[in-house]
Amino acid sequence: MSSSAERSGAHEPLDWDDFAERPAPREAAGRDGGDLPPDRELAAVLQRFWSDVAEERNKAHAEAAGTREAAVELAIHVARLESLLAEAVEPLEAAGKRNLGRRLAVVCKQMQTQLAQIGVEATDPTGEPFDAVADEVDVLRWRHGAQYPAEVVAQALEPVVRDRGVVVRLAQVVMGAPATDPATDPATDQPAGSTQDTQSMRGIQNTQGHEGARGGAVEPAREREQQE
Repeated sequence: MSSSAERSGAHEPLDWDDFAERPAPREAAGRDGGDLPPDRELAAVLQRFWSDVAEERNKAHAEAAGTREAAVELAIHVARLESLLAEAVEPLEAAGKRNLGRRLAVVCKQMQTQLAQIGVEATDPTGEPFDAVADEVDVLRWRHGAQYPAEVVAQALEPVVRDRGVVVRLAQVVMGAPATDPATDPATDQPAGSTQDTQSMRGIQNTQGHEGARGGAVEPAREREQQE
């Protein structure tokens, strides 16, 4: 039985002897080494917990950003795999491996579905009019020829990638445009910035503001385009 119950009165007021001393938290000590009032002691404890929560939140945000960046890169690789599988259809059929190609295509679609579930999608703009994708592409070269009645995306070296509906990677493309003399000029490629066609220049000016969005990714795309 407690010491308070041993006293004669059941409702006898508590005495200081009924309380045990405890050391004050180090962070709650005043500047002069004395104890803080209870409200300031509680505020100090809450501030410490708030700092811990903020640190964990910042760490989680950084990890999430890294994960989404990895998902964007994966979306680009999956799009390239899909393109390669499309090119390999006839060789695989000739080698009697049609089912292998179909299974690989299924796996590719499954990866695209998983990425779409977290909001990351890659789109091939090939064949799209320039005006429809001007803000989503980075033009590497212009290809002039009679087969292009208007400015369209002739070839996409990399897709445009959206994260939750927002463009986070510009497509790396070769644009097609009409030849200066469709009756005589064969299809020719002109570097971005060529003065051969004034309409092409208009397209280049519209895309110049996006070149910085890709940074160092433009040069690898140029190298792949030259190799192809």
